[in-house]
Amino acid sequence: MRTGLLSDLSVIGYEILLEGETIRLRYQKPDTPPESARQLIDELRKYKSEAVNILKTVRNVTPQTIVEPKVIVSAIWTNPHKQGTPEARLESLFHCMEATWVTAFDRIAAIWPQGFLSTPEIHTAEIEIERIQTLVLSGKAKLSDFRQAIATWERMVKQGVTQCIIKLDDHRD
Repeated sequence: MRTGLLSDLSVIGYEILLEGETIRLRYQKPDTPPESARQLIDELRKYKSEAVNILKTVRNVTPQTIVEPKVIVSAIWTNPHKQGTPEARLESLFHCMEATWVTAFDRIAAIWPQGFLSTPEIHTAEIEIERIQTLVLSGKAKLSDFRQAIATWERMVKQGVTQCIIKLDDHRD
C-alpha cells in the first residue's frame, strides 16, 4: 500500500473507521467528494488487509490524528554544535554518511551473516568510499556521490557473496 493513502483520504474529508474487519468511510464535508477520491478508494480496496492492520493500531484516521500526532518522538541524535555553523554541517554530514554506511552493512549482513568478505574489487570500492567521504566533508563532492560509492561497494559485495554461495554449492555436490 502506498504510504500516505489513508492520510490523503482523510485530508480530502473522509473519516476512516474500522468496524471489525470492515473499513467505513464517511465523507465529512457538505459538498460531494472530489473525483480524485474514487481512485484513492479503489486503491484502499486493493490493499484492504494492509489498511485494516494499520487501522487496528490507529483506530480512526482524521486530519487531526495525522497532523497532530499524540506520540512525541524524541531525537535519536542531537548535533552538539550550534545550528548553522560549519562544525554543525560537518557533524551532520558525518552522521548521515555513517548511517548510510551502516545501513548498507546491515543489508549485506542480512544476506551473508557469515561475516567479513574481501576481494581486491571490494577493497578498491572501500578505499573509494573513504576518498569520497573526505571530499564530501571538505565540500568538494556531494552526498549523492558518497551514496553512489556505497551502492557500488554493495554491488561488489553481493557479487562476492554470490560467488561464495556458488562455490559452497559446488563443494556440497
